[in-house]
Amino acid sequence: MNRFFIFLILSYCITSIASAQITPDWVINKGESIEYPESRFLTGFGMSVNSKGEDPEQVKEAALQYAKTSMTEKVNVKVQSNTVIHSQSNDMDFSESVDSYVNSKSTIEVQGMKQAFFYDKRKKIQYAFVYANKSKVIEYYQTKFEEAQVEQKNLYQEGLNYADGEQRERAEDAFLHASNMLSDILEMEGILYGLGTPPAEKKYISQLKLQKALDDVINKPILNTDQLAHYLAYCLKGQYKDQVLNNVVISPLTYQDSEMSSKFSKFFKTELEEELISVAQWSFVQFTNYTQQINNSDYKYALRGTYWVKENEVKFNVFIQEIRSGEKICSISKSIPKSVIESAGLQYTPTDFKQKQKEMEAFKNSEFAANGIQLDTWTNRGKDDLIFSNGEMMKLYVKVNVPCHIRVVYHLADGQRVHFFDEYINSANAGEVYELPYEFECQEPFGVEMLQVNAQEKPFEPLATREEYGYNFITDDLETIVVKSRGFGVKKKVFKAEKRLVITTMQ
Repeated sequence: MNRFFIFLILSYCITSIASAQITPDWVINKGESIEYPESRFLTGFGMSVNSKGEDPEQVKEAALQYAKTSMTEKVNVKVQSNTVIHSQSNDMDFSESVDSYVNSKSTIEVQGMKQAFFYDKRKKIQYAFVYANKSKVIEYYQTKFEEAQVEQKNLYQEGLNYADGEQRERAEDAFLHASNMLSDILEMEGILYGLGTPPAEKKYISQLKLQKALDDVINKPILNTDQLAHYLAYCLKGQYKDQVLNNVVISPLTYQDSEMSSKFSKFFKTELEEELISVAQWSFVQFTNYTQQINNSDYKYALRGTYWVKENEVKFNVFIQEIRSGEKICSISKSIPKSVIESAGLQYTPTDFKQKQKEMEAFKNSEFAANGIQLDTWTNRGKDDLIFSNGEMMKLYVKVNVPCHIRVVYHLADGQRVHFFDEYINSANAGEVYELPYEFECQEPFGVEMLQVNAQEKPFEPLATREEYGYNFITDDLETIVVKSRGFGVKKKVFKAEKRLVITTMQ
């Protein structure tokens, strides 16, 4: 063979090898990296398909955002697993502090976060990987936690000084600011628990002290739920004096950290809305077509909250947050005698609460963070703090970022479970909103229900079912459903995700 020809072949091979992409280990190992082990690093992994000729930079940015969300979800899962452990030991104060973080749905701040990308030309998939030194992140939050505690204590002392000088309005402002800061402090505390490093010392002013100080200057007695709603509205407005909020999406308060609502939740939502309209002149809306309305910039804020029933009192935590970022802009807590809400004559615990709580723990005890697949699901009313009343219609929607198998299971109030379908979402439909081919009318039996959606790259293990009334009712028990839907029996690591919506139905 001609030596010159051989030289050309060798040159071509060497050039091809040099220019070939080396697939990173975090792509091969589906989000895990030997160089950045999760024992020492916070990591996140995301993917985005470019099957329709989109702008490569937009696809890259989408993968990056999915990776950042993945990092946050990992912390969330650790926080929630700690909540389960502590709630089982009746440590309600701990549950409230981490509830403040989990409910905010905000992205954690990661100092020094780095990012890496890889594009698979054959599969047309953009991969993104983010990572940060865990000790640096912990150090950052410990510093923020300490600084916030000092600032909050100073505000509290400032308020006391104003109160002593009979400058009630200034005292009120200082105490309200300190109360709002407490919400931020509790979020940071929740993150530190999730990172495995609980705060060494808690020096912040407790809600009990803040409430007493506020009560002394506001001097508004609370003898019924109307007066409670007025107090909360007054305090929220006091933290946001210079702006009228329009089109606030208001949700019913949920019971403790259960995401479940009650008849009292529905009743008090109306009272609180009326007081905020009267006191603050804010306007409120409700999602009726979430898929379209969530992209409307007019829908910017959401009012949410929880209430915690203890022996002789009930504590209300209410906050307003930006819908897209999850950032809280104001918050207030208030404890009242249990007799105040009992006087309303409405059930304040969710229907069959103990049984439903037990079922929820079957999921939480083996909770996992999404890996690779970014799954979202919602109803026509949204996805948080959902209540549907008799005769109202519900539609369900699903969206995934990459081709995958999805499974949809609906848990009814009476304990029965329906398998809607297992279906494959191909590359043409990845990234698109999929509306389930069902429309549901709210009817008896009423109570707490749940939509469970799973997604994974491999087909699901079949569920045992029986057909009745045109639906496939599942005969497997709950633990078996969880195992089969989460792919726990698969030895090889797979891309997977899970979302659940808690839905309260009532007369």
